[in-house]
Amino acid sequence: MKAKLFILFLVFASCSFAQDLPEVSISGVGIYPNPFNEQIFVKNEKDADTEKIDKIEIYTEQYQKVLSVNRSNVIDANQLKRGTYFLKIYYPDQVIIRKVVKK
Repeated sequence: MKAKLFILFLVFASCSFAQDLPEVSISGVGIYPNPFNEQIFVKNEKDADTEKIDKIEIYTEQYQKVLSVNRSNVIDANQLKRGTYFLKIYYPDQVIIRKVVKK
């Protein structure tokens, strides 16, 4: 598992999409359900206070932004097509990226 996360980090670090990130954290955030159908829930495993989320952006595998949500840990993803996406979760002190799949 650690090797897969490291490879994912290397992929993001090598693309311009992630070069402006102040910090990428690999742990501490739960995304469920994954794969998802209609909604995605984001939970900070270290802190129950989800209001610390500034915004969440959803990107396609081609790094095109398709959705943005401010100050919420619930994402209505009905309009997304089936496929793989990346969540870019902005906290005041870091940015976390997670891969999700819509079935």
